[in-house]
Parts: sequence; structure tokens; C-alpha cells
Amino acid sequence: MQIIHLDQIGSTNTYVAQNHAELQSDTVIVTDNQTAGRGQRGNSWEAEPGKNLTFTILVRPTDFRAIRQFSLSEATAVAIVDVINEELGVEAKIKWPNDIYHNDSKLAGILIEHAVMGSNIMHTIIGVGLNVNQSEFLSDAPNPVSLRQILGHEIDRNDLLEKVCHRICENIASLTSDDSFEAMHKSYMHYLWRNDHRLHPFRDLIVGDTFYGSILEIEPTGHLNILEENDEDPETFDASTQPDGFVRRFAFKEVEWIIK
Repeated sequence: MQIIHLDQIGSTNTYVAQNHAELQSDTVIVTDNQTAGRGQRGNSWEAEPGKNLTFTILVRPTDFRAIRQFSLSEATAVAIVDVINEELGVEAKIKWPNDIYHNDSKLAGILIEHAVMGSNIMHTIIGVGLNVNQSEFLSDAPNPVSLRQILGHEIDRNDLLEKVCHRICENIASLTSDDSFEAMHKSYMHYLWRNDHRLHPFRDLIVGDTFYGSILEIEPTGHLNILEENDEDPETFDASTQPDGFVRRFAFKEVEWIIK
């Protein structure tokens, strides 16, 4: 793994996309000041210069079927959560598909882009924005939080960067068999935010309605299945013992969690 530091750049994902032919697999591009960081849904990513981690990893998986691409997202998210939990003692969760949360606040965002030829992935660009030492957020993002705000002290960003990137690369390299894909998915489901058999409010962005439901499963394609139970009491509902109800199936950007 090679880490390349750039003082300032518009977007680390854009830089890697434009220069991938000259970069080795597992190369990390990191910057202290990302001026045009991109989040999911076309949003910008707020990061105070010199306070957080904004980086992109170029990965060239070997004989990796495009149909398995969601496993790369799972491997990345699980790696970040593992390091935060193990090294810092901060309880982190994965909000589908790949945001990193602490309680109901967002610690990190992940933006993954694939280059596909035929049925295989040729390379993958993994962009990560992780809130580390920022003490105040000024954008209109609804629920950001940093590790410093949680722990009450600053974190060594370089040490955290190396540990997170190593774990991401290790997780992706481990995806070599059906058993390894299944094990990674199991870890992902274990860390999944609000995967607690309880009812939570959702907004269907296609139909336009709101409903109560519980997470039923995540398919290998990354589709989210939610068990709708509007007639049940959210305080007493337990999906592990009440499996009846209407199942709604969502692709990315088709459903929104309602955070009260």
C-alpha cells in the first residue's frame, strides 16, 4: 500500500479517476484540504482543512465479478467500523448502504465508483470522508459528528489513516470465495444501523409516502428489504417473532431513514 499526500485538491476521487492508469493498486490519495469533496446524492462534503480524513483508495481486484460489487462496499464499511471500534472504543454502525454512524449522527461517508469491462470489475475507486478532529460543523448537513466531539480529545490522523486503509485493503483482498463473501456480509449485517428487529420510520422516495418498518435483509445486490408494519406499536414490535407484513424492496436512493 502506498500513501500519497497532497496539500490541496478539489476531489480525491476525481484525481484518482483521472490518473488511475498511472497508479498502482492499493494506492491511497489523501489531502488536508479537499475543496470540492463529493458526497452521496450529489451533495458536497464538509471537512475543515487539516482536521479530518479525506482520502481515496484505488483497488484493482482480481477476477472480481461485477455482480458482486456490493461486497466491496460491505468490506470498506466493515473495515472502518472495525478500526473505530477496536482502536478508539467508539461504537460505530453502518447505515445502509455505507455511511458510518455513531448513535444517530454521521461519522463518515463513503463514495465508491467502479470501472467495469464485460462481467468483471477492472478497478474500484473508494472515497472516504471521516470526521476526526473537527469541533464544529457549519454546513446545513443534518447530523454530522466527529471523533473528537465523541471522545473529547484529538486523534492522530496519520495513524488512523494507515490503520483504516490497511484494513480496507485486507478486507477486499479476503474476498476470494463464496464463504468469504458470506462472512463479510454477516459482519456487515452485525454492524447495520437500526438492524434491531424494531420499527423505525422511513420515507419511500419513489411512492412519496412515509411508513414504519423493520430491516428484513440486504440482498447480495445491495437491495434493502424492509418489513412494513404500520398497524403495530413501534414500542412493542419485535420482527423476530412477528414476521408478517408487506415487504418493500429498495435500491439505493429510493428510501430515506427519518431521524427524529
